Amino acid sequence: MNGFPSEIGELLAVVEASHDRGGEASDAELRTRIEHLLAEREMLKNSYAQAISDAVEERDKRLLQQQQDMSRLEAVMKLAAEGIVTISAENVVESFNEAAARIFGYDPEEIVGRSFSILLPKLDRQPKKESLAEYLKGGAAGAGGLCREVMGRRKDGREFPMEIAVSEVPLDSGPILVGIFRDTTERRQLESQLIQAQKMESVGQLAAGIAHEINTPTQYVGDNLRFLEDAFRDLTGLLAACRRLRNAADQQPIPAELVRSVVAASEVADIEYLIDEIPKAIGQSLDGIGRVTKIVLSMKDFSHPGNEAKQAVDLNRALESTLTVCRNEWKYLAEAVTDFDPDLPMVTCLPGECNQVFLNLLINAAHAIGDKLAGSPAEKGTIHVATRRDGDWAEIRISDTGTGIPEESRHKVFDPFFTTKEVGRGTGQGLAIARSVITRKHGGTIELETEIGRGTTFIVRLPIYGESQFAKGADSEEADSICR
Repeated sequence: MNGFPSEIGELLAVVEASHDRGGEASDAELRTRIEHLLAEREMLKNSYAQAISDAVEERDKRLLQQQQDMSRLEAVMKLAAEGIVTISAENVVESFNEAAARIFGYDPEEIVGRSFSILLPKLDRQPKKESLAEYLKGGAAGAGGLCREVMGRRKDGREFPMEIAVSEVPLDSGPILVGIFRDTTERRQLESQLIQAQKMESVGQLAAGIAHEINTPTQYVGDNLRFLEDAFRDLTGLLAACRRLRNAADQQPIPAELVRSVVAASEVADIEYLIDEIPKAIGQSLDGIGRVTKIVLSMKDFSHPGNEAKQAVDLNRALESTLTVCRNEWKYLAEAVTDFDPDLPMVTCLPGECNQVFLNLLINAAHAIGDKLAGSPAEKGTIHVATRRDGDWAEIRISDTGTGIPEESRHKVFDPFFTTKEVGRGTGQGLAIARSVITRKHGGTIELETEIGRGTTFIVRLPIYGESQFAKGADSEEADSICR
């Protein structure tokens, strides 16, 4: 239809020429030309109408598809086991699915339009309100957005652990945040039970060594007690002679035979020998009882199940107790050297789970040294355990002079079920659990330094006051384990 003005110009020219010539041929030519233009216009009208019809039909199809997609999305959100919520840039809740309602105890109409911070106590308590995205910046950045484990708050005020992943979705009206979260209370309980079960399994595996550690001091305590029993029997005759001499002391003169009986009883008892040996026997017995007491107390400290709440713990004592519990694993292979910071303050942590981490690292160190010294049983390696304070952090270093970790295995040592040990010697769970406990439950870090043939050092860092470093911003690579 855009060509009509030029066609009209041509018709005017034909009309003017026709008038100039005044012939009928020119009128016929004009009518033919007009008929062509009218036919072309009709064809363009039909084509334009068809294009509009096709566009409307395509739009209707898209609208229908969008409605179907929205219905599917609504069904997914309704049936999803995880809570799904959409949040504006100002932290205002725009939608709240049924799973979220079950988790938090709110009906959707009670929470839509309100600030999402009321569901996150730590975010709600901050004097300067951050957006959810800013709050989660300390978490791990992955394909699903920002991911972090935080404490949630139900309608009744109870707090509970939950895992939340948030992604930003750009829209024409402005970006929104889509949060997917789940209640991790049950998972935490199961993990705690798993760690306690592994701890008991470790104690079972160490039972023979612990029995040996207790048996050795009790044997020489028993031997010394039998010696003291014999010594007392020998002293009985001397004591009886001395009693008779004392009773006769009031008589004058003292009968000579009483004096001779005391001297004879003293020679029989070998009093000089007993004076020298009895204190040694008592000292050895007290030392043996002390060693048994230390082992029993270490077992008590190590095996105590603890509770869900973090406690202030003396890490130096915890490491000393763990070294004692697993002594039979390393004493034939290595010397244990400790370098504990005497000024290290009490550290707020889960004591039972940290003890399990220390045990795993110490046994791994003993095994690494054993592998290196397999052909040299007369030699010994060294396990070095050190603590120090670094600002608001407590740092624990557990080093060995073992084989070191091959380069191709270093990035996998914290993966579940990965192990470099032969079948039956390791499950591959020790370091995976260690990383989970240190990073996810304590907001700490665990790293390693290793050199083939020289040994390995595991470096564990824990926040002294129990504050997760993710609240202050953490390296995403370190934080990645939070949402595994």
